[in-house]
Amino acid sequence: MTQSGLLLLDVGNTTIKIGVLPAQGFLAAYSLPTQHFATSDALGLQVAEICRREGLAPEAVEAWAISSVVPCTSGDR
Repeated sequence: MTQSGLLLLDVGNTTIKIGVLPAQGFLAAYSLPTQHFATSDALGLQVAEICRREGLAPEAVEAWAISSVVPCTSGDR
């Protein structure tokens, strides 16, 4: 697991789409349910496991691209 790559996330109300794009390889796509009470630690562990599954060490991720059009749900504006 020495290759580098990119991590792509699309955060939605019902799912989080994750794409892992190794520098040498093809895009692998995953879909996780959006869990409004999940912690950042829990999501981080899931993302790290997906990276490892695709042969990309989490520390070898060169860049993240995150998109979201989810409206604020906390009531604060």
